[in-house]
Amino acid sequence: MPELEQHHDETAAAAPDLALRRAVVAEVNEVPGVARIEPGLAGAIRSWLSAAPEHEIGVTLRDRRASVTVNVAIRAGYRARDVARDVHERLAAVVQEQGLAPGDLEVSVLTIEPAQPPRGE
Repeated sequence: MPELEQHHDETAAAAPDLALRRAVVAEVNEVPGVARIEPGLAGAIRSWLSAAPEHEIGVTLRDRRASVTVNVAIRAGYRARDVARDVHERLAAVVQEQGLAPGDLEVSVLTIEPAQPPRGE
């Protein structure tokens, strides 16, 4: 019976992590200038295990403090620094909305998407 209880505790511990990941995906994708979330190396490995976009976000929970790592691609015409700052602010807000204290919040801009030419050219 102890094995069952241990498994239950691990599942319960994973739930806040997954809820936070999903909230981060939803918020980051709403930031003006964000084209998409990029997996990065650790996210790519997690993505191989699951196609869900929330697995592209790095989350560490410790003592009610959440550290989050997110990599983004941005659209042409936006300043990388401004988009990264806006994403960072959203990360802090999402962490607090989940009842956690923000830990290290890391945002990296991995690429800038080229402007799309108008259709028909």
